[in-house]
Amino acid sequence: NFLHFESNTGVASLILYTLQNITMEGLTFNKITDNIPCINLDNWRVGGDLYIKNSFFSNILMSTCITTTTKVKTFTTYLEGCQFINISTRKNIRGTYISGCGSSILCLNRGNLVVSECNFTNNVAEVNGGAIYAESDAIGIQNCQFVLCSAGPNEENGLGGAVFLNQTSN
Repeated sequence: NFLHFESNTGVASLILYTLQNITMEGLTFNKITDNIPCINLDNWRVGGDLYIKNSFFSNILMSTCITTTTKVKTFTTYLEGCQFINISTRKNIRGTYISGCGSSILCLNRGNLVVSECNFTNNVAEVNGGAIYAESDAIGIQNCQFVLCSAGPNEENGLGGAVFLNQTSN
């Protein structure tokens, strides 16, 4: 069950199509220095729920580890026991308002994401949400540790050193 992705560029490292629940365990993403997320859930098609467990993201620069920005309700993704270490994202000159937000996790619109028992260490976002940036009606964060996370180190108004959360519906 171990997959290792290192120094990939140009496209998301992993894309999945399945009609059922799936558990992926022991993924490793290391030394990714690109503007493309390691995992872009918007490109995934899952018929049930997705579980990403005990996975390791390290030395990810200028990008996010996991992104979901879908405007339609889709599958639920559970991140359990994952490590996010030395992660940073920067503003893209041609980027949208969320460029440079959420170094480890970027969750917008209808993304269904539950994050539990994860560790975020030395996560830096150039704008907001050092580790996690979420403008969503479907994100849960439980029993996680945030150490040395920061937002907006070079900006005047960086918000959410570890987490920036803006609930968008009731």
